[in-house]
Amino acid sequence: MKNQDLISIVSQKDLTAKLEGAQPQEFIRLHIDKAVASGLVANMGTKLWATLSVIAMFTNEKGQSQCSQKQIAKALGVSQTTAKRYLCALTNYRWKGEPILKVEKAPDCGCEDMSLYTILSF
Repeated sequence: MKNQDLISIVSQKDLTAKLEGAQPQEFIRLHIDKAVASGLVANMGTKLWATLSVIAMFTNEKGQSQCSQKQIAKALGVSQTTAKRYLCALTNYRWKGEPILKVEKAPDCGCEDMSLYTILSF
């Protein structure tokens, strides 16, 4: 199984939304069945998988997520300190020797703890 088989960026264009003037939805598809079968979820553990899933929730068509630690903490139901620890662990995590997440400071967003996350093909 190729690493790229576990993730894909999808653009969903809903005809109803288009007629009402809404923008198409962009999202990342995490292939859960393949991630489980490959051993990724077991290797990552539930905390890192949940953190990756929350980051994916904010993803745009470029595969980038701009969100704060506060937003991630709220979505995970944990403190901001715990979310920061999960994010650090996820940033350092490697699947088959390759990183799965790139983190950069978000450009001119006006929010001190806002970061730009890129989920890498894995």
